[in-house]
Amino acid sequence: MNGRQEKSIWKLCVASVFLTVLIIASSLQLHVLHAAAATATVVNGEAQDPNDPKTVYGFKTVKQEGADWYGLKYNTDSTTGAFTSFDIWKSTDGGSTYAFDNTILSTADGVPSDSRFEAIKWFKSPVTGMWNLWMKRQSTSGPLRELAHVQSTAINGNYDHYTSSQPYGHPSGDLGVFTDSPTPVTYLVSSDTVNHIIYIYQLNDDCTEIVGEVNSGLQWADPATADGLDHREAPSIRKQGSYYYLFTSGQTGWFPNQMKYAYTTSLSNEVSDWSPQLTIGDSTGYHSQLFSTGIASESFPKSLIFTGTRNAQVWGGTSADSRKVWLPIYFNSDTDLTTNYYDYVTIDDTTGDVIGYDYDIGHKLAIAGATAPTGTAGNSYDGNMTTKWMNDNQLGTATIIYDLGSSQNVKAVKLMLDVANNKRSHSLRIDVSDDPGFTSYTTAYEDHTPIIKWLQTLHFDAPATGRYIRLINTAANSQGNNNFGIFEFQAWGGDSNTVPLADERFDGQTTGSQPDGWTLSTPADTAVEVLEVPSAADKSMRISDQSSVNGAWAVKPFAPQSGSSVTVQLNFKFNQIGKDDYIRLKAGQTVAIDIVNSSVLNALAMRDPDGNDIKLFDFTGGWWYTLRLEINTDAGTYDVFVNNNLVYGGASFKNKVMYLDKLGVGTTASSVDNIFFDDITITGPND
Repeated sequence: MNGRQEKSIWKLCVASVFLTVLIIASSLQLHVLHAAAATATVVNGEAQDPNDPKTVYGFKTVKQEGADWYGLKYNTDSTTGAFTSFDIWKSTDGGSTYAFDNTILSTADGVPSDSRFEAIKWFKSPVTGMWNLWMKRQSTSGPLRELAHVQSTAINGNYDHYTSSQPYGHPSGDLGVFTDSPTPVTYLVSSDTVNHIIYIYQLNDDCTEIVGEVNSGLQWADPATADGLDHREAPSIRKQGSYYYLFTSGQTGWFPNQMKYAYTTSLSNEVSDWSPQLTIGDSTGYHSQLFSTGIASESFPKSLIFTGTRNAQVWGGTSADSRKVWLPIYFNSDTDLTTNYYDYVTIDDTTGDVIGYDYDIGHKLAIAGATAPTGTAGNSYDGNMTTKWMNDNQLGTATIIYDLGSSQNVKAVKLMLDVANNKRSHSLRIDVSDDPGFTSYTTAYEDHTPIIKWLQTLHFDAPATGRYIRLINTAANSQGNNNFGIFEFQAWGGDSNTVPLADERFDGQTTGSQPDGWTLSTPADTAVEVLEVPSAADKSMRISDQSSVNGAWAVKPFAPQSGSSVTVQLNFKFNQIGKDDYIRLKAGQTVAIDIVNSSVLNALAMRDPDGNDIKLFDFTGGWWYTLRLEINTDAGTYDVFVNNNLVYGGASFKNKVMYLDKLGVGTTASSVDNIFFDDITITGPND
C-alpha cells in the first residue's frame, strides 16, 4: 500500500551475517572470495572448487598478512601417515596464485618422527604479533593426545621452540582458540575425548605458553548415554555482551550429530554455573558436524557463523572429498541462539544481511512412473514418507528409473533414503536420458553420498535434459552390504526458481463484498469484507470481530508446497494489542507457523510446539506493518522479518509437516478487534 503511516521498530538482538573476506579467511579458513566483492556467496554442501587455490595446493588453511596471502600445507609420509613438514606458500596477487615460500617446520626441528597433527590452529598474538601453531599431537605407534606448539616472529619465518605435553596432566583432543576483549586475553579450549571433559587454558601475551588453567573441567550429564555423560568435542568459544558461549559437536566419529551450546558469565565458572547444554540447528547439524564458529565481522560483534563438515570418512573418501556447511548463528536473545539451513548463503558486506536464501533448482517435476528390477518402485515417489522402495540387497549396481513423461530440464534431485542411525552410506550416480534404454545419457551427478533421514538436495553441476532419470547404487555401503532403499525421490528443474502462488491486492474488488478466493467463517457479530482502507484506490481486507464468544477467520488455499523455499509476505494492522489475533501457515488442518497478537506478552509473538509465546517485537495498535516469512519446509524452519528487519531467525515449525497449502488469518473466540490485511504475496518452487 502507498501513503500509509509507517512506524519504525527497534531491531531486536539478532545476528545477521556480515562477511568480510579478511576475517573469514583468517578466522574460519574460508578462501573463496576477495574483499573487492560487494557480496559474498557460499554454496553449502558443494564439492571443493578444483580451481580454488586451497584445493589446488592442498592447504590446511590460508591467512592474510598485509597485502599478501599465505597458505599452510601439511605434509605427511605416504606410507605411515606421520608428519614430515609444514610448508608456507605465498600469494602476492590477492590469493589467485601461490608459490612455495618456506618450509617452516620439519622433523629436523625436533618433532618426533611418529607424530600426527590434527586440530591445527594457526594464529597471531593480538598483543605482540607472535605467530603460533597449536595442535593436537597423536602418534602413529599408539594412542597419544598431547598439545604441541611452535612459534615464529613472522608468518612465513622458521617456527621453533617445539614442545608437546598434556597440560596439567589432561589429554587433549580437539582445540578452539578464543580472544577476549576489550583487553586482549587469548584462551585455548581443549576437549578430552577420553574422559568427556572440556578444559580452558589461558595463554601468555605471545600466545606461546599456557600460563593458567581457567577451568579445570566442564562435564555435562546425559542420562541417555551408557556412562551418563554428554560426549562433546570440537569446542569453540565466543562472547557477546556479558555472556560466553561454548559451542560443541557430539562425539560420533565422523558422523553427523547435534550441535549444542552452553553459556555463562565467566569462563572459570563451575559447570553448575553454566547453562545446560542447549541444542542449536537440527539433530544432524544439517547433515554435518560442527567444525568451528567464527566472527564474521568485528564491526558486528553479534555476527557469528558456524561451519560444519560433512566428513568424507563416513563414506570412505579422502578429506578432499568432504563438504562444508556455512550458516549464520542468530542471537534472538542473549540466551536464545538459533540457526537455519540455506542451500546457499549470500551476504551483503555493507549491511551484513543474509540476502540469499535458496539454490536455483527450479520447481518440483511431476513423475509419470518408475521401474526397478525388484521392489515396488512407486513407493519412492508417492508422497508417503512411511512407504519405500527397496533393492532387496541386490548388487551394488541395482538401479531405479523414473519417467518424467516428457523431456525436462533437470537441475537437482532430492532424496529421503532408508537409513539406520545416520551411519549408512552408499555411492550414488544419477544419469539423465531421453532414451529409456540409456544407450546414451548424461551423468548429472556422481558422488559418495552420506545417507540421511531427511530430504537431501543433490545439486547438479549443470542442468541435464531428458525424460528419464536413472539412480544407480554403484557400491556397497560403509557396513559392506548392498541394502538400499528410498522413502521419497523428487526431481527438480524447469526454468524458474519460484512461481507466484497468491497475489492479493483487493483493489479491484467491490467495497463491502467478501473477498474473492477465500474460505470464510463469519458467525454472529463478525464479518470479513473488502473496505476502502486506507483509500478508495488502495483497499484491504478487514476481519471485524465484535463478539466475545465467536471468532472469525479467512483462509487462502494455494498449491501444496513441499520444496525448501516458500516466501509469504503481507501487510497487517491490528487495532488493539493483546487480542490473540493470528496469522497461520498450515498443511491441511495442521498449523505449522502460528504468529499471534499475544495476550500474554502484549506483543507480536510466535507460538512454539509447547504452546508458549515467544516475543517477536512490540507493535502499536492501528499502525501498518509488513510481515515476511522465509520458510524452509524441508528443514521445518523459518525466518521472521518485520518491515524488512530480521526479528527472529531459525524458528522451528509449531508442528512438523511435509508441505504447506493454506494461509489463515483471523480472530479468536474471546477477542474483540478489527484487523486488516493487504498486499498478500506467496511464492514457492512448485507450479
